[in-house]
Amino acid sequence: MLESLMSLLALASIAVAAYGIGRPLVRALIGGEDDPLAIGVWSVAAGLVGAGLVLTALGLAGLLSKSLIGVLTLAAGAWGIGEFSRAYLERRERARLNPSSVLPATGPRWSQPPHWIENGLWALAAVTAAASLIVALAPPTAGDA
Repeated sequence: MLESLMSLLALASIAVAAYGIGRPLVRALIGGEDDPLAIGVWSVAAGLVGAGLVLTALGLAGLLSKSLIGVLTLAAGAWGIGEFSRAYLERRERARLNPSSVLPATGPRWSQPPHWIENGLWALAAVTAAASLIVALAPPTAGDA
């Protein structure tokens, strides 16, 4: 139980660190904030890519160690908390100045996909899940299984 909680804490700290790294990148590339969820997702994705590139470069240079990874993750996590705070305060200030700017839209911002695409995705997900379950039922045949 404690190991699961520690794993979730590690995942959360990596996500916050990735957000802290990626948010300035996304701000420079996109600029304004249209959709907070999309901005958050793109920030985490860009942060993971950016951190991966930095860690790869450090590894190739022979400078990578556990302690350096820990220090960099803590620094990026602190930066991520600052980015979260900044976004929260900006959103609050916008809501205070213009309350109608934070109200939800009356309808969806995008059109719904055709039903055949949705049904096709559900069918693909069902086939993938069934194949995974069938493979999981097979007995292990190699030492690494």
